[in-house]
Amino acid sequence: MVQIRHVLCPVDFSDPSRRALEYALTLARWYGARLTALHVVPATLPPLSSLGVSTSQALEPHVRERLREDLLEELRRFSPPEAKKIQMDAVVREGDTAAEIVRETRSGADLAVLGSHGRSGVERGLLGSVTEKVLRKAACPVLTVPHHAEGTGRGTPPVFRRILCAVDFSEASLRALEHALSFAEEAGGRVTLLHVVDGSAAEAPAGSDRLTMGEYRGAREADARKRLDTLVPPAAREWCEPEAVLAAGTPYREILRVAEERSADLIAMGVHGKSALGALFFGSTANQVVRAAACPVLTTRSPQKA
Repeated sequence: MVQIRHVLCPVDFSDPSRRALEYALTLARWYGARLTALHVVPATLPPLSSLGVSTSQALEPHVRERLREDLLEELRRFSPPEAKKIQMDAVVREGDTAAEIVRETRSGADLAVLGSHGRSGVERGLLGSVTEKVLRKAACPVLTVPHHAEGTGRGTPPVFRRILCAVDFSEASLRALEHALSFAEEAGGRVTLLHVVDGSAAEAPAGSDRLTMGEYRGAREADARKRLDTLVPPAAREWCEPEAVLAAGTPYREILRVAEERSADLIAMGVHGKSALGALFFGSTANQVVRAAACPVLTTRSPQKA
């Protein structure tokens, strides 16, 4: 059972972070969780012209308090009336943005909600320098909200009515499914389970000479469908109307294709590995989905890898 008691939302006063804050408020309200807005002042920040102070003053108490008040105002501005029932606070840190966010996820956060800053040029570089690091190192699930996410108007609470959960049967993806089912229960939504048979890995194993490639692929798909059908608890079937979908091809392309076809409001998926090699090739699936998805993406790790 998913329990979310503390939601963390980094805020840099940009439109993407305001959009992320809307999602964070909704999720905190659903679960009765505490919401923390985090603002990081980079140690290499140029003069803080918007605040009328210089970098040398960034650590002074009155500057930190002023930033904290700005964060609280952001929370109040985007909070629906029901949000008054949840605990909201603001934290200001100075240092490396990604490192500070990751550190905060290790201080008891159950979910981090981040806004992304686009998909091209310098904006893509920003996604790589902050969001990708957080996705690789966060100690809790991360919900990445694209700046172009549809279905949420100003002041309209986000909803997750159509949830796509990519499942490869790893512990990380099964954890993603737990969150997908929980979100669907809160939102009255539906969950589609997607398993992608990677075409590049569809070679028959040694000793299967009696099977044609088509027969082997059919056997793999039948096994995958059977396993998918057993993943949703009987009680959840009464309200989420789960659907199992099989696809073949490059995983991230198929995830994005099915998400578009189903007009998904959320994609949930697991993230694997924290080794140097895993970090180097992080973009192979999860990062590609986060970069290109038209809807928020929830990424989860196996508990022991958090």
